[in-house]
Amino acid sequence: MTTEQDLIKAYEREYDITLEALPETVTVRGNASAWGDEEDKAYEDGVIARLESGDQWAWFSAKVTVRDSYGREASDYLGCCCYGDARDFKLGGMYLDMIKACVDEIEQSDPLEIEDQ
Repeated sequence: MTTEQDLIKAYEREYDITLEALPETVTVRGNASAWGDEEDKAYEDGVIARLESGDQWAWFSAKVTVRDSYGREASDYLGCCCYGDARDFKLGGMYLDMIKACVDEIEQSDPLEIEDQ
């Protein structure tokens, strides 16, 4: 059985894939969770503390960029992310979904367009 991690490794063999944690412009308060007032505040306090200590993975916009051997590239973005680190994000299904979206965009483009530029 093929796992998500197997698929990611297969894509990584065929494409150059980068993950960036970009600063998130959406505020943590009111956007980090939706469990209940007390639970939300406690969670948000933890996210904010991590951010204040310089942890970029506490609250970020994810940017995944995929490049092929022809020089074509595509990027996909996901905002309001909170993960432990890059490895944690890559274990979640969103990373694979973002890679697939980029690969789909690249495969729909014409490799000859790159040569004309």
